[in-house]
Amino acid sequence: MLSRANYQEQDILRLARRRDTSKRAYLLVNPLQAKHVPSRPGEALAMMEALGRALAAEYPDTGLVVGFAETATAIGAVTAGFFPADCVYLTTTRERLPEVRDWVLFREEHSHAAQQKLCGDGLRERLRHTKQLIFVEDELSTGRTMGNVVRQLRETYPEMADMPVIAASLLNRMSEENIQQLRELGVTCRWLVRIPQEDYTPRVLQYTPMEPVDCRGSAAEEPESLYLGCALPNPRLGVPVAQYQRCCGALVDAALEKVRSRLRGHVLVLGTEECMYPALLLAQAIEAGGSAASVAVHATTRSPIAISPDSGYPITNGYEMSSFYEKDRNTYVYNLQRYDTAIVLSDAAPDNPDGPRDLASACGLWGMRPFILYGGEHV
Repeated sequence: MLSRANYQEQDILRLARRRDTSKRAYLLVNPLQAKHVPSRPGEALAMMEALGRALAAEYPDTGLVVGFAETATAIGAVTAGFFPADCVYLTTTRERLPEVRDWVLFREEHSHAAQQKLCGDGLRERLRHTKQLIFVEDELSTGRTMGNVVRQLRETYPEMADMPVIAASLLNRMSEENIQQLRELGVTCRWLVRIPQEDYTPRVLQYTPMEPVDCRGSAAEEPESLYLGCALPNPRLGVPVAQYQRCCGALVDAALEKVRSRLRGHVLVLGTEECMYPALLLAQAIEAGGSAASVAVHATTRSPIAISPDSGYPITNGYEMSSFYEKDRNTYVYNLQRYDTAIVLSDAAPDNPDGPRDLASACGLWGMRPFILYGGEHV
């Protein structure tokens, strides 16, 4: 347990129903996480910083932090920022990266997209420069995925057989038996909030499921877009955290220069899939600048979630689109509403018009035309 935060279950847990219930019928939605539903950037960062600050106090000499894609990429980046400047931040990914020669493959069995991978290029050297390896997740339910990746790493890199591994999460609902199984693998669990393990299937199946609005191929006005041209390194390949934060700061400054004249009223900042952290920082900067009445931030996602009009259900509308990253991949955005300005910040290559056009169709249903900013080394 991490004792430096006073978050409770009601702060970070909402229950949603998956559209495909063949694996796990429910999805845990964190209203402060800036992923599936809009969040205030300051509140999202405060929660993530609570995790990072507590981990750094306990494990100050950590040299490698891994964030799980999609949902924990921003949490991992914030956490890594509390460690020394040369601590490497690395994310798992589902993207195709042809420049990577070696992958560590593992399965996230309950997920809609089960195959995960971790860049192995240079990983042996990075493991030599840390006393422990910290994995960061949004939630841990059984620890099965964590066990999968740790076993695969120990098999691939025998020299880390005795290296302590920390499985850190905002929410932990593992049983004592699950925690003990990880402990026997040399994995220690740390969390902000712990709740009992429970099968939420009966609770989510009571909600009336509805399909998202299909925006794929919809006729829409081309969204306005701009390539920022900032050299943002790719955390899927691993990057020293101080360098990553410095480059993200430069990206945010460049983005602010382009959007400053648009900032009025209620502002939405959207990230795309695994690219959450830069969007969160941009939203924070807009919020701190005081030029907007309010700022909300979240991201598109590969998670197919049922929407429902029922009282108490967290996902009230949804839109299905082509991905910014891959034309034939479906992606979603949830809980859109009317904003005066909608800004999208992505690390996708700006050469797939379908994803931006579909998102523009979704925003157009709310009277918005999104301004899309491309930055970084494109995926």
